[in-house]
Amino acid sequence: MDINMPELNGFEATQKIREMERNRTRVLMFDRIPIVGMTAQMDCAANTSYEQHGIDDFLTFPVERSNLKSKVDMWIDHARNHPRPAIDTGLVLEMTQGDRAAMVK
Repeated sequence: MDINMPELNGFEATQKIREMERNRTRVLMFDRIPIVGMTAQMDCAANTSYEQHGIDDFLTFPVERSNLKSKVDMWIDHARNHPRPAIDTGLVLEMTQGDRAAMVK
């Protein structure tokens, strides 16, 4: 996510994505998409306040291919090491009003 995009900066765009995540029904996995902010401003990347905007990580411009690959690999490993159920069975059970037979169908 480019932090310095025109019209809607990366912080604002990220907040809108997080709002959409909060407002949707979470039936499938990945209820939170990892967002990596990108900026040329070193002080912005070093500042931990980006987390309060919903940004999970940072890269600084110019982005080197090896750094980008490392960051993507790290977030893939994170997803693998923190698995979530493919389906939120509690939510599906709630949607079927406790009817386990309907849930299986």
